[in-house]
Amino acid sequence: MQGSSRSLVANIVIVIVSVGLIAWAIRLVQLKFTSVASLDAVVNGVVIDIKTPQEGIITSLNADTGSIIEKDSVLLSIKNDQVSNLQVKQTSSRLSSQQSQLASAEGQLNQLLSLMELLQADNQNQKRLEVTEYSDRIEQFESDLRGAIARSQLAQVNYDRAVFLQKEGAYSQAVLDLAKAELQARKAEVESLEARRQSILTNREAASIGLTLDRTRSNYDPRVRLEEVQLQIDNQQRTISALRQSIADAKGELIEAKADVERHRNVIVKAPVSGVIWKLDARKGQLVRQEQSVGQMLDCSRRWVDVYVEEQSLEAIQIGMPAKIELYGSRNLVLKGTVSLIRSGLGRFNAGEDVAITIPQNLPRTTQIRVDLERNSDLGAPNVFCYVGYTGKVTLNK
Repeated sequence: MQGSSRSLVANIVIVIVSVGLIAWAIRLVQLKFTSVASLDAVVNGVVIDIKTPQEGIITSLNADTGSIIEKDSVLLSIKNDQVSNLQVKQTSSRLSSQQSQLASAEGQLNQLLSLMELLQADNQNQKRLEVTEYSDRIEQFESDLRGAIARSQLAQVNYDRAVFLQKEGAYSQAVLDLAKAELQARKAEVESLEARRQSILTNREAASIGLTLDRTRSNYDPRVRLEEVQLQIDNQQRTISALRQSIADAKGELIEAKADVERHRNVIVKAPVSGVIWKLDARKGQLVRQEQSVGQMLDCSRRWVDVYVEEQSLEAIQIGMPAKIELYGSRNLVLKGTVSLIRSGLGRFNAGEDVAITIPQNLPRTTQIRVDLERNSDLGAPNVFCYVGYTGKVTLNK
């Protein structure tokens, strides 16, 4: 019974082992026909130079080799006390000159405005005097007109008497003619005085609204001077407006020039991308040149895996094929990606040459495959450098 029991257990073990071996063999066959395994694979990535935009002395360092850095984080600061201040001085000098010109122009404008007030007062006084003068002349002419009318009326009476007496034979024709001539002269005098009185009335009306009809204005006339001063005031106001705009522009240029000097005097170097510091050769207090490389940074969002497979596997590989990357030395870390490049002929061909290199028949022939990693793949812990340089096993699924 014991022998039978041992035989049964042994048989069960043999069956289990056999099933396991068969399953393992089936799995190997399945993998052989459904996937391609790499001969070698290494993680690669974009390395960006960290350069200094300005010469000077490094005053601070905020990162070190292996540091994980976010985009636009400050890596280091540079100070340069030798930055030229010439642009600031020239702009300040021009601004001071323009401000002096503005003060002078405003002073001249105030003088012109004061002169304008005096001329306006003189103009009002002259208008009043002219109206008064014409009023006095009108009164004089009205008095003369009344006398002329009286003399005309008397001449009319004398003429009527002379006509009556000439008809009665008391006066001769010569006396009648003389009386008639006297009457006509008196009427002409009245008409002349009436006309001159009307002319003076018109001139008084013109004077009351600042016009003149019987004289030519000279440069001493307040109204002429008012027009001249008003033109000068308008020109001066335009000049002041232009100077104020120029001063505003110069102030803006001065602010920008000072900011530019400050930017060149105190420069900060920021991380161009998010990633890991690959190496940093800078140190605090170091004198650096413009565009000097002080280190390198890995762009962890742009990585790929260079994979090498047997050339006979090319028939099963296509662009866009998914890939699984298992890194050596990193437990339970599996990266994913897709095939983006296939390059064959490694070791047997140099691009640009018209003669291929002959190699032995039994030398292994390999093909380079590039696998782009997914952007959400693990970036790695500190000091791991995004796993760039790590080797591993890549499986390409058919």
